[in-house]
Amino acid sequence: MALPLWALTLLGLVGTGAGLRPRRLDVFRSDTELNHLVVDEASGVLYVGAVNALYQLSADLQLRQQATTGPALDNKKCTPPIEPSQCHEAVQTDNVNQLLLLDPPGKRLVECGSLFKGICALRALSNISTRLFYEDGSGEKSFVASNDESVATVGLVSATSPSGERG
Repeated sequence: MALPLWALTLLGLVGTGAGLRPRRLDVFRSDTELNHLVVDEASGVLYVGAVNALYQLSADLQLRQQATTGPALDNKKCTPPIEPSQCHEAVQTDNVNQLLLLDPPGKRLVECGSLFKGICALRALSNISTRLFYEDGSGEKSFVASNDESVATVGLVSATSPSGERG
């Protein structure tokens, strides 16, 4: 009886020791503050919104793509598009990611920042540097997110069928 108990104790200690072995941690570091994260559940790809940047990461946090979103010439008092001759107060301003949403059926990423009164862009999931849509000349109709970094913005992507019904 003493031998099996000793063997069980030894196995327990070996098992505990195996659990204490250092494991390589998957880590991603950004030079700026991270603001939002969305995960494409089908592929495991992560999209991260940060100050002045967007990142596309693999499931093990390896950088696949990066897009620069700021800084840019802006001022909260001015209406986009920002023209230095029309907006003398404009200065280089950081872009804080305010909203990040996936639209998998459309293969798009909705990205809104604090620049330009919160105007959003649609970007290609396959290449986040590619803007599929961006409109800065429609006045107040195109302002979606808050341009105040301390105010939260919430969004939803929804689809409609050809008959107009929501999916």
